Amino acid sequence: VLERAVQNPDTIAQQTYARLGYAGHPYATPTDGTPATVGSFTLDDILDAHRAAFTSDRVHVGAAGDITPEELGAIVDRIVGALPESDRPLPEYHTFDAGPGVTVVPFPGPQSVIQFGLPGIPADDDDFMEAYLLNEIFGGSGFTSRLMSEIRQARGLTYGVYTTLASSQFGDSYVGRMSTGNENAAAAIELVRDQFRWLADGGITQEDLERIQTYLTGAYALRFDGNESIARVLASMQFQGYPLNYVNIRNDLVRAVTLEDIQRVAQRLAQPDQLHFVVVGQPAGLEEDAPAPAE
Repeated sequence: VLERAVQNPDTIAQQTYARLGYAGHPYATPTDGTPATVGSFTLDDILDAHRAAFTSDRVHVGAAGDITPEELGAIVDRIVGALPESDRPLPEYHTFDAGPGVTVVPFPGPQSVIQFGLPGIPADDDDFMEAYLLNEIFGGSGFTSRLMSEIRQARGLTYGVYTTLASSQFGDSYVGRMSTGNENAAAAIELVRDQFRWLADGGITQEDLERIQTYLTGAYALRFDGNESIARVLASMQFQGYPLNYVNIRNDLVRAVTLEDIQRVAQRLAQPDQLHFVVVGQPAGLEEDAPAPAE
């Protein structure tokens, strides 16, 4: 599986992006490992990693269903009580810092996979909800997003393009992905930069904001369509440090975002001259201005 993964252009783009943006940090390495690292593991390595990862003080529990707090507590105590406490420090926070540029990784085929990004916003930032709505309008809401409209529908340069706030516990970036014909790669990259300029210059309108607020508040209830989904949401809330009443106030937080908030955060987040593009393919007419990182 890992041997196949390192021959996949999507995987190559993702891993190159991570190595460039998080050099020296655990996020720079693949979570599944590589053929070389996994092949070198010993039994002691596996047991040591298990002891470091499964600890009693880093467990989050979400539960839903026909169970009382007392019954749940007994189950959790029995499971967690057997685990050791952590004895390893967690990583330092690391924002994406590849810097502006283009990295080309040669790969045979008719298309180029393009992953692009720049520093993002931490999940606990006061502007995160505004950034979340901004991204849904710009690149996160499928066929209704600005990027899909301009790059796929208006120009036919890609089948799909998206952006997301990759705001993890120990690092963040604002990242996007698309594929296009090798002959279109340079034009597609410039168009992405143009759209980030549109975003920074206040392109989002009140109509855009109200549309996404209506969608997000209406769709939120669909996350709670069964006990498994509810338990997953409750555990995720704890992991992200959300208050216990978050499910009750989340839609109010979405509705409270104003167009002025969106424009302010757009100027902070949308920095077209800071974008770094990783291009895996044989792009025509595209000059690399940053070397690909060593394997």
